[in-house]
Amino acid sequence: ENIYWPDGGAPKGRFNVRVHCYTQRSGRAPIKFKVAIKVGNVVKEFTGQVSNDELADVHEFTMN
Repeated sequence: ENIYWPDGGAPKGRFNVRVHCYTQRSGRAPIKFKVAIKVGNVVKEFTGQVSNDELADVHEFTMN
């Protein structure tokens, strides 16, 4: 999924980025994921894994 705001258009506040594996379709667990967060020209990447119906906290940040 992609969430995008134009420069200066993001709402102010605290953001919690999470990955939720609603349904495991491949039959293989755990499922690996990669999240990229770009603020301005800075990109941060996070990786992890989730199993069926698992919620993983990835990153928290604040927009001022």
